[in-house]
Amino acid sequence: LRDPAHADFALEKGYREYPAGFSWIDVRQIGTGGTARSGVSIPAMAREGGVVNWDAPQGVEIRGPWEKKTAAGLWGLYNFHYLLAEPKTDAEVTFTWPVREAGRYAVRLNFPAHANRASNVLIVVEHAGGTSTERVDQRSFGFGRLLGRYPFVPGKPAHVTIGARQADGRVAIEGIGLARESE
Repeated sequence: LRDPAHADFALEKGYREYPAGFSWIDVRQIGTGGTARSGVSIPAMAREGGVVNWDAPQGVEIRGPWEKKTAAGLWGLYNFHYLLAEPKTDAEVTFTWPVREAGRYAVRLNFPAHANRASNVLIVVEHAGGTSTERVDQRSFGFGRLLGRYPFVPGKPAHVTIGARQADGRVAIEGIGLARESE
């Protein structure tokens, strides 16, 4: 830390003793006022869309063989829970939101990336304009990862389905986020 005695708790960028694999980030990017590397604005997500984790009491339908997992983040300061499915299984999760305001929404994914994840996770988005099929490589960055931008309207719920049937590796999902974009 730069100078904790004087309340400067920022990480020192050039510190030589960080553990192997440590990746320095500008801490101003994180938290409710930050944008992180993904560019997602957490306040906008909460105000003009929504976040649905796999264990939400509503809006999630889980089918097939998923394993519940927990991973520690940032030196064990927090944990996050996610689902993990083996490739070529009928494991699917569908997330559903009641759309309150018409508009174009950014759909984002949260999943823990790993080398054993699939490079071709099939994701189907049902929106006001029809159905879009996307493929996601889960071997790289997965926090607030932009899937795409789609039109949604009230009365026609938003559906996002993630499946492992065609995957070439393990499939993970923590949750989905929707954020209405400014006009």
